[in-house]
Amino acid sequence: MEKTEVVGSEGVVQDMARRRCAGRNASGKRCGRSSQPNGWCWMCDPNITDEQRKAARSKGGVQAAKQAALLAAMKAGAADIEVDLSTPLACRRLLEALAKAVLIGAVHPQRSNALVAIANAASKANEVQVMLDLQAELERERSR
Repeated sequence: MEKTEVVGSEGVVQDMARRRCAGRNASGKRCGRSSQPNGWCWMCDPNITDEQRKAARSKGGVQAAKQAALLAAMKAGAADIEVDLSTPLACRRLLEALAKAVLIGAVHPQRSNALVAIANAASKANEVQVMLDLQAELERERSR
């Protein structure tokens, strides 16, 4: 059992034990997955039939194929997508659209991280540009 520290909602540090699966692989080594309450991970659980495992693998394959097809379609049309990052409002709208896409499963959360970083960089660049514009305006006012 591995011990980990977790900070609770009230800031209190709690010790939580990660239970390892009781299963063993073909070479006799312990399974490294976390266990369910019954002491087994889903893949090692003797109560799960081979048919159930096969159905789960098939379902996972179907989902992966759907995601791959969606990604391919998005890549094909990506050149036609207008992305406006020129204003703080435009960046916010992109982030809102991205949040919706993640929620409905159209964009994988890990992929969204790159888009969030791009939007954050654009927002910072917009802030810098506003500051430079204000500085230039102040200098013009002083020179009058």
